[in-house]
Amino acid sequence: MMSTISLVHLVIYELVLLSVYVSSLDKGYFWQITDIHFDPEYSVDGSPGNLCHKNRFNPFRKHDADSPGMFGDPRCDTPWALVQSAIAAMKTIKANPDFVLWTGDTGPHSDASQKELNSLIKETTDLLNKTFNGSYIIPVLGNHDVLPSNQMPAKNSKYYQGTLTDWGWENLLPADAQKTFVTGGYYSQMITPEFTLVVLNTNLNFMYDKLTENMIDPAGMFDWLRALLEKQRSDNRKVMIISHVPPGAYEREANSFHLYPRYNREYLDVIEAYSAVIGSQIFAHEHKDTFRLFLDKKGKPINVGLLAPSVNPWKNTFIAPDPPNNPGVRLVTYDRDTGNILDIEQYYVDLKAANKARKAEWKQEYQFTKAMGVPDLKPASIQTLLKNFTTSGSKLFDTFYSWNDVSYSGGSCNATCKKVYLCTVQHLDIASYNACVAANASTPHHPSHYVEIVTRQPRTASPIYTTLSKILPTTLPDEVVSGNNSHRRPHHHPTHRPPHHDPIPKYIKYIMFGMGVVVFVLFIVIMVLCCQRRRLYPQTRYMRVPSVTIQ
Repeated sequence: MMSTISLVHLVIYELVLLSVYVSSLDKGYFWQITDIHFDPEYSVDGSPGNLCHKNRFNPFRKHDADSPGMFGDPRCDTPWALVQSAIAAMKTIKANPDFVLWTGDTGPHSDASQKELNSLIKETTDLLNKTFNGSYIIPVLGNHDVLPSNQMPAKNSKYYQGTLTDWGWENLLPADAQKTFVTGGYYSQMITPEFTLVVLNTNLNFMYDKLTENMIDPAGMFDWLRALLEKQRSDNRKVMIISHVPPGAYEREANSFHLYPRYNREYLDVIEAYSAVIGSQIFAHEHKDTFRLFLDKKGKPINVGLLAPSVNPWKNTFIAPDPPNNPGVRLVTYDRDTGNILDIEQYYVDLKAANKARKAEWKQEYQFTKAMGVPDLKPASIQTLLKNFTTSGSKLFDTFYSWNDVSYSGGSCNATCKKVYLCTVQHLDIASYNACVAANASTPHHPSHYVEIVTRQPRTASPIYTTLSKILPTTLPDEVVSGNNSHRRPHHHPTHRPPHHDPIPKYIKYIMFGMGVVVFVLFIVIMVLCCQRRRLYPQTRYMRVPSVTIQ
């Protein structure tokens, strides 16, 4: 009897200790806002086929059912009304976060002039700084925050210095962070004595950056990162790594990798070597809501990376199954001591309803731990969740997949889609990913096996895009699998290609055709008149002149 009572007391004691431990966690909160793609030229009177800009061929186009909405259009970039609404909603929901992660791609998909890009990013900087005065604003560069898009320089401190001064980021970053930022757009910032944010510029490693294609370590970022993490480990400190472009592949398109193979491998090696120091990782770029589970070479889960959906609702017209998304912002609960992610609250606005009502109502889409039935978002919890995704009869994956486009389409994912998705989420190494996908013989090869090179004209001209495609092998060469970049696998970036330009309005074509007809008729009439004149007044070709005698 006594032993039973002692056992009960022991259980109660353990539960008390557990509750004390949970309550003693130093919880913090931060916002993530990303992929804004702000376009100052967006107009409700614009043409959706012309990036929602006013068409210079049809400046008097009237608003109709096909016109862009007040808060955005899936065929275009983001209006200022949506940017203001998103940031105001963040302030209303959680006014005093520890920090705000602003994870890149504030620039539009079309190439603005440098003056335009500076102005729109500075305007966004000022709004965030004013709204969250008292919280750290942590800016991150995206592949559309440079001109030309995707071409992030590795040896141009003038560009990085310009972002600090022209965008107002010198008011956001401390002096020591600015020193490393000007070398390559990366930096670290201490949040607490136990915890540091590490901001990387993985655009330097992006598949479309031709400036860094043949470099070993662009801007020395990986050497800097290893040295920093070594110091954090020796000081018994934790970090959270933040960057725009993630490693691995895009889950909605088979064999579509984000980083050059050797940079992808280098990144994964760093995460594995310092997994004890890294609490979590935060990414953006895809516009979709998803995560990545990092495994070591033995298949053990060691870290988690979260990808937040975009504010911009743009639909990628180059990937058939890629739907638009509702605009979203994310509130994250984290452990201030370890940097581990404890929970996510995702907020969104129903774009169709907001445009119809001319009022944006931001609401919670989900709270991750409650919806998925996990205690937190640590590696072990995410691994358990992935196992639950494959359990027969479980609806968890369907729910999770509906979040991918921020509840825009409610689309389903068939068996093949699900297999590729799960391969992408937990196989970030290219060889491991290929082996996982190859295990599913029914997996179709997607149009990612075409390279599409998009040449953009200046925004002052009508947006004209030239696409050149060439067929590539449907299997990866050994050089790519091994990390050698001599035969680089093309990457189909889901967010960088603008929509097709608007055709010339029909009435303009009619006018031009009519003018052509008039000119042709006038030409015929003139020719006929000339011929008649020559018949009435024939000219002698040679004329005899009588001799003249001068006396």
